[in-house]
Amino acid sequence: QVVISDKAISQYYYRTRHKALGIARKYNRKNGYKGSDKLYRLYSERGEYGNGNFLTYVRRVKKNFPNDPIDTPTKNNMVKIRKTLEHYKSN
Repeated sequence: QVVISDKAISQYYYRTRHKALGIARKYNRKNGYKGSDKLYRLYSERGEYGNGNFLTYVRRVKKNFPNDPIDTPTKNNMVKIRKTLEHYKSN
């Protein structure tokens, strides 16, 4: 049975959150969230195509092992990133 390890999933969430925190701290009313476009490319469904990211990896694994119960570990990921940015932004 093929599954994605819990460590890989938690590492994905950890990196997403900490990069979002760094971007939120640099928030500027005039310019907004500088670097958030790169954050979304690296850690959301938006960046799944092109160079790829963790979600691309999960999709490839699902395709190669169709009979194994592999689930995408990112439910509402775009919303989670946006909430982190909004909650920790500096005024």
